[in-house]
Amino acid sequence: MGEFLKQFKDFKSFEVIFHDENNQLQKIYCTVISIQSDCVILHADNERNNNILAKEDDSINIRIYTDNGVYSSESKILSVTPSAVLTEYIIAYPENSNHSQRREYFRADMTVDFKLEIETKDAPGTRKVIQAQTRDISGKGLSFISDKPLPAVKSAIVELYFDEKNIKSTARLVYSKELGSFSGRKFLNAFHLINISQKDIDFIVKKCFLYQLELRKKSRI
Repeated sequence: MGEFLKQFKDFKSFEVIFHDENNQLQKIYCTVISIQSDCVILHADNERNNNILAKEDDSINIRIYTDNGVYSSESKILSVTPSAVLTEYIIAYPENSNHSQRREYFRADMTVDFKLEIETKDAPGTRKVIQAQTRDISGKGLSFISDKPLPAVKSAIVELYFDEKNIKSTARLVYSKELGSFSGRKFLNAFHLINISQKDIDFIVKKCFLYQLELRKKSRI
């Protein structure tokens, strides 16, 4: 538990995973505000989490991605205090912590310009081009927000524009689902990168960790 708590306190943000009322898996990013003897106080940015909220009594899994592997632990939400900008969660003291060396990819809420070319099932042979920015990204996938849902995708090509280089890969649509929003209908679209090289995966993972470390550094100023 000691190593888990060290990672828990040091990282600027981490994943909190839970099931919603429809038994769909949801994920929000939280920040530690205070660690007490019997509970932990977290804050979650509502806009950053697309206004997805966990509820009191929800069982949650806390997952922290580091260059030394994945740390995870279980907990339960004791209380929820929402506001217009931040939601405060008080959770039970984490338990059943473990550290895994398995190769998983931290998903950072990093904005990257990209071009998406899609061939739809209702118009084969014709490609639609979408220019957008990522909502978050990992070594094997990305998501972005759109005003309209994506049609049924037959095939897709993604080209990511980093300062150092561009990365291109075929991709598979994982989902395109509606999100609650104060400003109207929005849709979250997630793609899995299929034939990306290990070299490019390592490049994106490094960018994600550098971004995470920069957030952590800023939180200490």
